[in-house]
Amino acid sequence: MATRVRVRVRRWGSSVAAVIPPEALKAEGIRVGDEVDLEVARAGTLADLFGALRGWKVDAQALADEDRDADRAAERRRRGAR
Repeated sequence: MATRVRVRVRRWGSSVAAVIPPEALKAEGIRVGDEVDLEVARAGTLADLFGALRGWKVDAQALADEDRDADRAAERRRRGAR
């Protein structure tokens, strides 16, 4: 099993450290002194995400209409379920 967390790298003396949140430690059964495997990758940014969508065209009105229609359909289902 693996738990994925995003942490911020901080300076610790002349080294750097990534603090693992206690929830992740508990989920994995890790205790102080245990040896762990660590896979390191730079987190993507919003700029990275939107850069990947460069040239993607969306009709904002059509998107709003689709969202509104989905909300109305969900409301009709809720009313019918009563």
